Amino acid sequence: MEIKGILTEVVMPKMGLTPKGEAIAPNEGRIAHNLIIPTEERGEVLFRCYPSESSKAALGYGTKQAKFELRTLSFLAQKGAPVPKPIKLANDDAYAVEEQDWFIFAYPIEQGITLEQDDLSRTVAEEAGNLLSEIMETSVTYLPQGDEPNGDIDYIERILNNFINRRPDMADEPVFGQMFNHLSSPSLREELEKTPKGLVHGDFFFENVLSRDGRLVGVIDFGDAYHGYLLMDVVIGSMEFAMKAGEEWDHDLHEAFLRANKDWLKENNVSFGLFHDVLLANCVRFTAHLSNLTQDELDENGTPEALINPAENPYVQRFHLFQEPDMKTKLEKRYQMALS
Repeated sequence: MEIKGILTEVVMPKMGLTPKGEAIAPNEGRIAHNLIIPTEERGEVLFRCYPSESSKAALGYGTKQAKFELRTLSFLAQKGAPVPKPIKLANDDAYAVEEQDWFIFAYPIEQGITLEQDDLSRTVAEEAGNLLSEIMETSVTYLPQGDEPNGDIDYIERILNNFINRRPDMADEPVFGQMFNHLSSPSLREELEKTPKGLVHGDFFFENVLSRDGRLVGVIDFGDAYHGYLLMDVVIGSMEFAMKAGEEWDHDLHEAFLRANKDWLKENNVSFGLFHDVLLANCVRFTAHLSNLTQDELDENGTPEALINPAENPYVQRFHLFQEPDMKTKLEKRYQMALS
């Protein structure tokens, strides 16, 4: 049975939902199969459908990650955080259906639109920083159960290794050696261990926030969520809400995002040195993500050995940019200004 049939004949009845129109496949979601179905009871509902064996295994995706995404959403939503609220099954205390090698859960679509890179502004950066700060206040209260996925330094190192193992011909590219060296720094791990842990979104950027009536009102797509260092989200957000279209860095936007989180950064004694190290580590994270996704496309197209040029990866470019002496000096100056 195709996924649409599974939803309408099996999943929706278990959720007490009645379809009111045709299913729509939005042009988003690299990992889950997303389907939007209008319903009588809850309006438009987004169904997150995960196959039992993910084609993105090199990035650590699979049923375990999908289940943790649902656990994260359920925890944050119950605490009143501005995130999607999963729909509970009608005759059960569960939120998901496992059917024919699919893991499926759903939530009503919140009113609003996601942003594009051209929408970035100082106001957006500040609001995004405040939104993340609000979510972190809740996420830090999560109590680990011992089976959470990891997304910190070990994970970044693993997915970069996965790419090199898939493409041994890339092993001699100097930038990958530089990235592995950065991740292996003992001080990076030691300093990170002094910072708080909680539920980490893992991909906090403009396409994953909702805007309504000119204000940011919520965060979506927790497909990369894990339990780890909250500083990761602060760093990722500060980078993604400051890089404008055309890879144009904006120090004002960066400072605005950081200023919204200055109390947290000061309370946890996050030095610029640590912040900068984590910034580079997350450039490695997204370099590895994009490299593996590119390789997936090559495999699917039957050209697995086609050339991949690391210099064309925007996060490789950022990895180099943030290490330039002049840039590093300006970043530190703005970091200190944001915390003042």
